[in-house]
Amino acid sequence: MSKNLFRITVDEPNYSRVLKEPVELGDVRNLSSALNAEESVRLWAVKPGPGNANTYDRLQPDDALLFYLGGKYRPDGEGRYVAVGRVGKKFRGDEESGRELFRNVNVENMYTIEDFELISKTKKDIERILGYDADHGHPNGPHRVPEDRYSSVNHVMNELMS
Repeated sequence: MSKNLFRITVDEPNYSRVLKEPVELGDVRNLSSALNAEESVRLWAVKPGPGNANTYDRLQPDDALLFYLGGKYRPDGEGRYVAVGRVGKKFRGDEESGRELFRNVNVENMYTIEDFELISKTKKDIERILGYDADHGHPNGPHRVPEDRYSSVNHVMNELMS
C-alpha cells in the first residue's frame, strides 16, 4: 500500500464526463495502448505546467486521491470533496485523445482511477481529518498532502468513507 495522499481539484464538465462515470474506451480514438485491454475506465489528467507535471511525476500506482469540486460547479455554490480513489495506470495520451476526453483542455499526462467512491465532505471536514488550521482552503491544483498530516493513508481513506 502506498503512503501518499494527493488532493486533486476537478472541474465540470470533465468530472462528470470522465471520472464520476467510467469512460467507454471504444468511443475514444487514439487512446494509449496501455489501456487497450480495458472496456471502460475512470480517468483524470493534469493540466500542462511545471508544477502539475512535477505532481504527476510523483503520482504512483495505488496512491490515494481526494477529489475536490469547486463551488462554481455546484448548485449550492459550496465547494466539496466529492470522491476518493487510487491511482491506477499512468500513461501519456496524445493531443487528440486529450482534447476528445477533456474537451476544453489539451492534456497528455493521464491516469486511471481505481477504487473510486463518491463522498460528500466539506472543507472543514477535511481540515479536521488532516489536522489543518481552520480555513486552510482547498487545493488550487493537484498536490501531495505532507505525511505529517496523517498517521496512514488507509486510516484517512476509512475516515473519509465513513
